[in-house]
Amino acid sequence: EGETAATIASPEQVNSSSTSVAIPTVVGADVGCLLEKHSDSLVKAVKLGDLKMVKELHSAGYSLLSIDTLGQTALHYAARLGHKDIVRYLIASAPPSILDMVDTKREQTALHQSAANCRRSICCMLVAAGSGLTKRDYQDHTARDLARKADDEELARYLEKNEQSQLMMCDDLETTV
Repeated sequence: EGETAATIASPEQVNSSSTSVAIPTVVGADVGCLLEKHSDSLVKAVKLGDLKMVKELHSAGYSLLSIDTLGQTALHYAARLGHKDIVRYLIASAPPSILDMVDTKREQTALHQSAANCRRSICCMLVAAGSGLTKRDYQDHTARDLARKADDEELARYLEKNEQSQLMMCDDLETTV
């Protein structure tokens, strides 16, 4: 895969005869994210459970937000496949938006997929990191619903308790504003 480099020009450089390309300001976006490389290699490394390769690719500039053809991130795969060390790394290193990214097929987050596969400790990590417990997939299921559907009542109770706490925190924030 060929990568192209971009140079961010200052307004002074744009007005001069410089050959730099001016990149417009993107409101609310991190410029670093715009310059990251995307690749299937990162998702493949996660599927294999290869934390070392995930770290190497990230250090080489590959985006932890890379998605595959199904719209799934590295976190989706790590959560579903039970790769706790990779989940921990992604939570610590990726932008927080990764927590609530949904895949294109089922509109599920990593929390949905870990709950559906009874990955209790991964669910705990995702909840502690701030995953949205009230997010619903294409069939209107929350992660709690999927845990219950997978016959993991203990996980479903844990998610329900935290869902209620998350809702109360949101209510508290709305009343104080």
